[in-house]
Amino acid sequence: MRVVEATELPRYFGTLHIGAIRGVVTGATIAGTALGPLLFALGLGVTGDYSAILVFSSLFPIGVIIAAFFVRLPRHGAPDVQGESHLVHEA
Repeated sequence: MRVVEATELPRYFGTLHIGAIRGVVTGATIAGTALGPLLFALGLGVTGDYSAILVFSSLFPIGVIIAAFFVRLPRHGAPDVQGESHLVHEA
């Protein structure tokens, strides 16, 4: 996952604010890592097994895979003097 993050974030968002973007992504990753075991424990406590929470938790990556087919790459303008590429906003 780190390789995908390191290569695709600059490709989609450019490098101008890559530190801030990676900070948000890292925070979301840590939150997911912390909340995942809690949700699985709650699912086990409520239903008595992991089947329901496994089915429920598999919906998120399936949704991401489906959404990935519809995401378009943004257009980037020519790099400025510092070599930073900026997104071109389409109206």
